[in-house]
Amino acid sequence: MTFSSLVPAGAESNVASPGCYVALDQGEKVVNAATSIAGTSFFGTNRPSPPVGNACYSNLGIAKTYAMPLFCVSPTGSELVGGGLPPSPVSGVVTIGSGASARRVVFVIGAPNPKKSAIEGSRVNPLIRAPRTRIFWYQEVNR
Repeated sequence: MTFSSLVPAGAESNVASPGCYVALDQGEKVVNAATSIAGTSFFGTNRPSPPVGNACYSNLGIAKTYAMPLFCVSPTGSELVGGGLPPSPVSGVVTIGSGASARRVVFVIGAPNPKKSAIEGSRVNPLIRAPRTRIFWYQEVNR
């Protein structure tokens, strides 16, 4: 399965607006709230699929989850087993251990994962490393 890469906004028209977007498949729609954590935005989509003959089962459509990094980098994604409407992603930070050996782990539930599950928890590798510092500069101009 391949996912389309990000396209700079305004690339298909004369309007030059900042930002990027994901080109979804025909009929595919974002069906839940996006969640952003550690430099990545997560969201889910659904695309109706045509019924197969006289099948005696419900057709929930094709569900996908996407992870879209900052700065117009190609998104990753996966098709979810069972289809339907994926739940909104949930993210957070959990502390594992105590004292000097304690460590903080960033996680998200509802992101693309190897099990192709809508409720599988995944670790998030932050794109933006902490601690961040402010940078100030002063430019002297000849008068």
